[in-house]
Amino acid sequence: MKNQQKNVSPGQRVNGTPHTQIGLLIETWQGEIVEYTPQVRQLFGEIPEKVDLFFATPADYEHFSNQLEDNGQAKQLIRSTENKILLIQGIRYNDLNLLSIEPFTPKSQTTPQKPSIIDLLEDFPEIYMQYTAEGKLVHLNKMGYKKLAVSPNYPIQQLNVFDLLTDKSKQKLHCRLKAMARGQEFCPVELEFIHQNGGIIPVLAHSHLLSEVIGEKGNFLSILFDISYQKKSERRVGAIREKITVLARTAMHFIRLNNTDEVFNYLESMLKPHLPGYIAVYLKVDQKDKSYNIHAITGIPDRVIDNVSEELGENLFQKKFDLTRDIQNFLSHSRVQKHKDGWSSITRQNLPEELASKLEQKLSITDVYSAGIVQQGSIYGGIHFLKQESAAPLERELIEPLLHQASIILQQLALNEHLRIAKQQAEQAMQEKAEFMSIMGHEIRTPLTSVIGLTDLLLDQKPSKSQLKNLHTLKFSAENLLFLINDLLDFNKIEAGKIKLEKTIIDLPGLVEDLTGAFGPSAKPKEVELLSEIGEDVPRWIKGDKTRLTQVLNNLTSNAVKFTEQGSVQISITTEKQTEHYVHLNFSVKDTGIGIPENKIREIFKLYTQADVSTQRNYGGTGLGLSICKRLVDLMGGNIAVKSKEGEGSDFQFTLRFEKVPPELVMQDKRKKRQADTAEAVDFSDKRVLMVEDNDINYYLTTQLFKKWNLTIDRAENGLVALKKISRNTYDLILMDIQMPEMDGLEATLHIRKLSDEKIQKIPIIALSAATMDETRRKAQSVGMNDFMTKPINPAELYAKLVRFLVTTRND
Repeated sequence: MKNQQKNVSPGQRVNGTPHTQIGLLIETWQGEIVEYTPQVRQLFGEIPEKVDLFFATPADYEHFSNQLEDNGQAKQLIRSTENKILLIQGIRYNDLNLLSIEPFTPKSQTTPQKPSIIDLLEDFPEIYMQYTAEGKLVHLNKMGYKKLAVSPNYPIQQLNVFDLLTDKSKQKLHCRLKAMARGQEFCPVELEFIHQNGGIIPVLAHSHLLSEVIGEKGNFLSILFDISYQKKSERRVGAIREKITVLARTAMHFIRLNNTDEVFNYLESMLKPHLPGYIAVYLKVDQKDKSYNIHAITGIPDRVIDNVSEELGENLFQKKFDLTRDIQNFLSHSRVQKHKDGWSSITRQNLPEELASKLEQKLSITDVYSAGIVQQGSIYGGIHFLKQESAAPLERELIEPLLHQASIILQQLALNEHLRIAKQQAEQAMQEKAEFMSIMGHEIRTPLTSVIGLTDLLLDQKPSKSQLKNLHTLKFSAENLLFLINDLLDFNKIEAGKIKLEKTIIDLPGLVEDLTGAFGPSAKPKEVELLSEIGEDVPRWIKGDKTRLTQVLNNLTSNAVKFTEQGSVQISITTEKQTEHYVHLNFSVKDTGIGIPENKIREIFKLYTQADVSTQRNYGGTGLGLSICKRLVDLMGGNIAVKSKEGEGSDFQFTLRFEKVPPELVMQDKRKKRQADTAEAVDFSDKRVLMVEDNDINYYLTTQLFKKWNLTIDRAENGLVALKKISRNTYDLILMDIQMPEMDGLEATLHIRKLSDEKIQKIPIIALSAATMDETRRKAQSVGMNDFMTKPINPAELYAKLVRFLVTTRND
């Protein structure tokens, strides 16, 4: 037989040495032991969890249980853990079995006596009593005398059980006694007995109407289990559950608060019901100047506050709380460090006598407790709890978590405010930078436009060989400077997130051919071979941003040619994977140039970075190109990497996803291009264009183009002059510079679009600007401009737009 002691221990509560050799157990109908006296352990040894384990076999226990069921009583021999023979006897009592265990003797076997419940229960560690239907006590065991604080010499007959109960329990017991007298049986019931000192003793009462077998017929027997500890635990669990509910509700609400005042207001509303007998002074820390200002005072009427404030002067309830030096300095960092739990207390003895007397007389305040709202060393506020007489202890287990939640939210709000200000400052700086770059780009590109345009005009005038060489050098230098400026502007647009990708049909072989053709003249003098290779499974036609793809390949190829003195530069395109609608292509630009040191490879894509200082000195450049390449590839959803060995060359590779182009779209695109290529020269002789431009050279260059196209052009130096001219003359199109003195192009366009003359109002307007920012394009579109061109003006692009607005529109 395996005996285990798990949850059974109540019998250990009995004090003193037992005076009888008979042990008593109480068993539930499930066979579990509810209670036992110390004698059971002395007789049997280790106490098992269930009664059936007292018996040698399950059959023995079943026989014993059947006797109880049939006869209301039973007895049987068992063996202790030390193999001693014991006699176990049982009596069925309501929903419990009362079991006694005693040493077995031949006498007990031959002359069995009916067990006396009174004898068995006398030393029981819970209250046992017998009483009449009217409630008069017949018997009360030792524990009953002790727990109810009844003197052992007090005549038991003068006690009435109903006098020992609370009013609610009296009614409950009275109803049950009547029902039991009619033969009804009940489960145990909770009752409340009154102790002699006025305290309440909660008990679980097992009551039963006595029969002749077990006692005086007509009387009632009750065994009362003290459940004070259980009730206390339930109240504590209930309080904890309530506090958890409060904390969970406040946590959900706290995260929805938007500012410091809302946090303090909510904190005040949540704490108020839990501060009976306290005046709470809420202090809010100003995060800018770190001053402690009173946010609110609760627990005292306003009229009393006014009265107390007037009498106490600056000592209480002023903007700066100055109750005592300790309270004044409580929220300092040093004090918070000293009191790491965030609490401090000041008794009446620590307060200045005059102030303590006034606080006690006016508000009955005896002590002051202070709690800080602190998070990671930062102080966001605090509360001073002014305790009044007879106030209960503070519920710190509720207050502390609430203050902790408030501190977290206040910290987050402070961080959010810092982030908001930082974001605002960063956006302002970015905007100012973008505006500066736009202005500088305009100011630099405008004279460059003139330089390149005049160079083209001179080249068209059949210059001599010496002049031709100088003009080519001039144009090359101007275009290089323009390329650098464009890099700077592009990088600024990428950094500002103002680049938008466009999807057009791309002819990959044509794109590669254009690249090799563009860089062939640079590679040929150095005898560097420019090669290209396109995989057989690479589709010829794809859809993506041709401008940005070309820009990346241009930068990589330009670098490869620049840093290669001999050998080759190879542009390769292979298929990485493809689906029905998409293809992933790998682009490679490989050279046999100077290569990149291993310790510089990770830095090569960073802004303004070059492999070596001597690289800039020997080859030039700003270190912007590769940074722009990486950011453009990232923007297009790809990734770029490099393999390189110093002295052997470099291989830059990037992978991008493109849409496949259906054959019908390719044919449609080809037809459009053929129509553009075979179009006959357009006759503009009956057309008149107004160019609104303040720069003389830009106007002069445009007039030279218009002479070739037989197109009449008129000029206005600014928006005001333009408005006068369109009111007097008829124009078919307006070329409008955006940045001009007196009235710029945007304002002039707004005026034109508001004119009452519908014909003038609908004149096509093409914006001209050296600024390349998308913001400039959006502004032009928003005021009603029909199209946009970037300076320097590309003659072919301008011609196409003239055809579109002067010829196509007319035909439509």
